[in-house]
Amino acid sequence: MAQTTAAAADLGPPHTTKAIGFRVLNLDETVYSVFSTTGVVETNVPGFYRKDNGAVAPDAGGYIVWGISGTDYAEATIPPAAPTAQQIWEYSTRTLSSFGTLIADIWSNAIRTITGGSLTTAPPTVAQIDTQLSGTHGAGAWVTATGFATPTNVTDAQTAITAAQPSAAAVVAAIMAHAVATGKTFEEAMLNIWSVTVGDSTANDAQNPTSIVYDDPTGVTNVTHTLTDTTRVAS
Repeated sequence: MAQTTAAAADLGPPHTTKAIGFRVLNLDETVYSVFSTTGVVETNVPGFYRKDNGAVAPDAGGYIVWGISGTDYAEATIPPAAPTAQQIWEYSTRTLSSFGTLIADIWSNAIRTITGGSLTTAPPTVAQIDTQLSGTHGAGAWVTATGFATPTNVTDAQTAITAAQPSAAAVVAAIMAHAVATGKTFEEAMLNIWSVTVGDSTANDAQNPTSIVYDDPTGVTNVTHTLTDTTRVAS
């Protein structure tokens, strides 16, 4: 493997306009690449040279030696290349001090926890969910499951409500009975009923009322009820 590193040397004005080049050495000072002037240019600063597009060097690092053919003028250190993400993940013997096999160890461990939250309990399967629901609400469609209203339940409720409503004849009979019992005309009886069921009402005391006055549709006092702790009686 190799790295490309920026390469430049400030040799000073005494070395301007010379055929400057460089060679690259390994860390053990063996030759990595031989002397070459290819791509080396002198900048606008006299005696300052650089290698266009950088110099190729070993990943482990090494040395770059500047000069002319047969004569060295300057030497600089080339640092090792930083590992790539792929190199980190492909490294075979990672440890906590040198990358490690930490992630692989975590995911291959039979008992994994995150600050005490166990990841060892698997979520319920579809069959387990079905068994739990069937045991609680009964098997089959939920429309007839235990604990849910069924169409029959709704129909029965409608029938019971309808049956509990008084007939027109029963309503008329109740009105006539009220009129006869109180000695009132049919109109007066109707006004009484309207007052108590629909009309405005006023209590004689907000905290402890002893009577409530109900008004008929014309706003005239029509019915007064006297109150006790347990009863309400028409006056």
